[in-house]
Amino acid sequence: MSALPFEKDVAENETALKFAMNHNNLYSGRLNAHMEKLSLTCLKILTDTRAIKEIDESFKILTAKFIKNVIMLREEDQ
Repeated sequence: MSALPFEKDVAENETALKFAMNHNNLYSGRLNAHMEKLSLTCLKILTDTRAIKEIDESFKILTAKFIKNVIMLREEDQ
């Protein structure tokens, strides 16, 4: 997690975030210590101009929902 977000291979950010989303669904709360890095990874996926062709629009929507439903709710709980 300390390497997130990846700078050189934008597609790897998608893979890492998919893993984190699945892990969060199975083990809610275990990624709380890594939310800052996951937030940066989400933002990289949504804003990196290299991601326009490499990352599907439907995954970008899923990423935005992850920010809203997981990351922001965690921040509100603190």
